[in-house]
Amino acid sequence: MSLANCNRCGRMYHKSSAGRICADCLVEEETHFGTVRDFLEANPGCQLKEIEAATGVDSSIIMRFLREGRLAILGELADGVKGECKRCGKVIDYGKFCKDCVEAMGSELKDSARELGQQSASEDSRASTRRPETLRDRRIDGR
Repeated sequence: MSLANCNRCGRMYHKSSAGRICADCLVEEETHFGTVRDFLEANPGCQLKEIEAATGVDSSIIMRFLREGRLAILGELADGVKGECKRCGKVIDYGKFCKDCVEAMGSELKDSARELGQQSASEDSRASTRRPETLRDRRIDGR
């Protein structure tokens, strides 16, 4: 395990594979999430400012829960909280990208991988047709 500074409080902690924050901040964050979740279950369809005012949880934290997909499990309960697709700007319910952009990026990634595979195959075929270098080929004086 390595040491890292907590992104929230700045204290040093033993970094695990899951963590960007220390254990104390993680407990606090889970408490915030539970508060927001419970409020949304009791008050479906609230706007972001209403949720922030009622729960005391900062709107940036609520939006991070939304981007991480944690509020997606609440479905229409979080209807008043919307995000924007990082690629096209379309209003989305959760995550960082809309469904259309996710599909487009997946397709672009497949196309790029296919192109790289074709390039690699053509380079391999060129390399196999070259005559191997011998000691005689390396002589400078021609003997």
